Amino acid sequence: MKKAYFRSIKAIALILLLLANTSPSFAKKYSDKKLRSFIIANSATFQLQKRFKEFYSVAQSPEKKKEVVENFNKNIRDIMGKAGITVDEYNAISTEIKSDAKLKKQVNKAADKISKELEKNQKKK
Repeated sequence: MKKAYFRSIKAIALILLLLANTSPSFAKKYSDKKLRSFIIANSATFQLQKRFKEFYSVAQSPEKKKEVVENFNKNIRDIMGKAGITVDEYNAISTEIKSDAKLKKQVNKAADKISKELEKNQKKK
């Protein structure tokens, strides 16, 4: 289960890279630690979004739908906090990765590093 989850981290980062266009960038704006936080938060929010869609689709009343949205927003903030990134930083990276080739390379490199670390940890167990 963990192995599949961690593969999804790399897959999501790679999807972001593939979906983004390839304009040049000028400087390294984010530390490797911040990008690692972004990748972890991105993976967790991806999983949460899938669950949100399921819960929202079965919510019968406007009140229930509102409750689902409020819980989703709270969980997103919690995920970001635990990952070590603010919502504003996360949104900035998400936006910039679409047009910043150097940032895309940084994210790809960070995702590869995370993936290798996780594979190494899995082998130890």
